[in-house]
Amino acid sequence: MSRWLRKTLPLTVDMRPADRYAGAWQADPVPEWLASQPSLLQAHCQTDRGDMLTPYNTQYVADGKGLSAYGGMSLFIAFTQKLGLGAALRRHLRFAKRRSDYSPTQLGECLVDAIACGISRIENTNLLRDDPLLAAARGLTTFPDHATVHRYISAFTRPHVAQLQKVAETLFGQANRPAKRTRVTLDFDATDAVVYGQQEEAAFGHKNARAGHREYQIETCFLGSSRDVVHHQVRAGNVNSGPGFPVFVEESLARLSAEMVVWLLRADAAYFSVENVRALDEKPFGYLVGCTAYKFLLDKAYAQACWQRISPEEEVCSIQHAFRDGVSRRVLIARHPDPKQTRPKQNGQPALLEVSACAREGYKHFACVVSDRLAHLSNNRLWQSYAGRSNLENAIKESKLGFGLEALPSKRFAANQAYAGFVFLAYNLVNWFKRYAFGDDPLGHRQIKAVRQWVLCVPALIERAADHWRVRLPEGHPSLPLFARIQAFLAQGKPVVT
Repeated sequence: MSRWLRKTLPLTVDMRPADRYAGAWQADPVPEWLASQPSLLQAHCQTDRGDMLTPYNTQYVADGKGLSAYGGMSLFIAFTQKLGLGAALRRHLRFAKRRSDYSPTQLGECLVDAIACGISRIENTNLLRDDPLLAAARGLTTFPDHATVHRYISAFTRPHVAQLQKVAETLFGQANRPAKRTRVTLDFDATDAVVYGQQEEAAFGHKNARAGHREYQIETCFLGSSRDVVHHQVRAGNVNSGPGFPVFVEESLARLSAEMVVWLLRADAAYFSVENVRALDEKPFGYLVGCTAYKFLLDKAYAQACWQRISPEEEVCSIQHAFRDGVSRRVLIARHPDPKQTRPKQNGQPALLEVSACAREGYKHFACVVSDRLAHLSNNRLWQSYAGRSNLENAIKESKLGFGLEALPSKRFAANQAYAGFVFLAYNLVNWFKRYAFGDDPLGHRQIKAVRQWVLCVPALIERAADHWRVRLPEGHPSLPLFARIQAFLAQGKPVVT
C-alpha cells in the first residue's frame, strides 16, 4: 500500500482483520458471470483446411537444433570484442576469485549481450540459455541462467561500481578519438527510475511522491551531437540535482580526450542555482542553463516589449538581470501561445482567453541564462541551440524503454547502480556499433527497436562446418547486404583472440 493511501484511507469496521487476509488471495479468480457466459468461440466457425496452417493440423515442438532468434548478435559481439570490452572488464573490474563456471568478465559480457537483445529483466535471461548463437559467439557451452547473473549483480559494492565506471570511461575514450581538435557540446539532464519496493536509498522524490512511488535519481551527461553517454550517476531519489552539479561536470570533463574541446554546456532548469552558474563562469566555455520563468523576469521582458519572432509560433527576447550574487547576466525569454487557452476546441467553443486581450496569460514562457562568452551570438541562434537539447529526451527515453533502465533488479543500492552502469554501457556499445559498422546505411540513424528487428534479433539457423560457422537467415531476408557490410568492416585487421 502506498504512502498516500496509508494517510488517506479510513479505517472502517467493514475492513478485514489481519487473520482473514491469509486465505483471501486464494479466492476463485473466475467471476460468476464468466461461469454462466456462453462459449466465446463458435463451434461452427472452424478453419481446417489442408493448405493452411491451423490449430487442427499443426503440431508445436521444441526440438529444432541450431535455431537462434538473434542471428545478428554475433556481429555485435564481434564488435565488442574488437573494441576491447572483455579486456576493459578484466583490467578494471576486480572480484574475489570464487569457484564458478563463468568468470566475472564473461558474466559482464553476457549481461551486456542480454540488454542489447532486449531482455529488460534479469529473470528473463533464461530465454537466452538454450540459444546456440550467443553461447557460441562468446565461446561458452551455455549462456548463464538468471540466478547466476543475479548473483553477479548482487555481488557489486560501491568500489566495484567505481571500477565499472572506469570500464565505461576506457571504452568511451577508445570510441571517441578525433584525429584533430574538435569542438563538442555537453548536455546534462536528470531522470528518475521508479521502483516498487523497499530498495536501499530509494525515496519519495519530487515527481512521484504524490503517486506513492519511490525512485532513484539518475544524472546523465551526453555528447550533444552523437548522443553518447559521457558520464552518469545513480543517486537517492530525494537528492537535489543542483548541489552536486559542479563535481559532476568535473568528472564528465575528465572523461574527454585532449582533442575534444568543450565549447558549449547545456543544462535544464533542475541544475540552475547562483552557485552553479558562478562555477560555470570560471570555465573556458559557454553555457546555456535553463531556469524558471519567474514573474520578475517576465515583468522585465514585457516592459521592454522587444520580442523577436523566430518561428511562426515562437518569439524570444533578451534581458539583463542580476540574481542574488549581484552579477548581471543575459537571460533569454521565449514564449509561444498556450494551445490550451488560445486554440479553439473541436466542439466550436471559443478560446478561454484571447491573446490580444491578455498578453501574458495566453503564452507559455521558458527562460535560460546565457554565458558572457556567448554574448556575440544572436537571440535566435542561442535559443535554437538551447531548444536543440530537447533531443536529449529521446536518448533518455530510449535508455528506459529500449534498454530497460527502469527495471532495476535488486534491493541493494550498489547492485542497482551497477545494473544502470551496464545499461548505459550497452547503450553506448550499440550506438558505436551503428556509427562505425553500418556505414551510410539509413538503419544507422534508427533507434534500438529497428536495429533489433533488422539486425540483432533476426531468426537464423546456426551450422558448424569443418573449419567455419554458417548463419542461415530466412530466404530473401533484406538485411543480408547490411550483414555483409558489417562483417567486412569487422574482418579488417588481425583477428581478436579472447
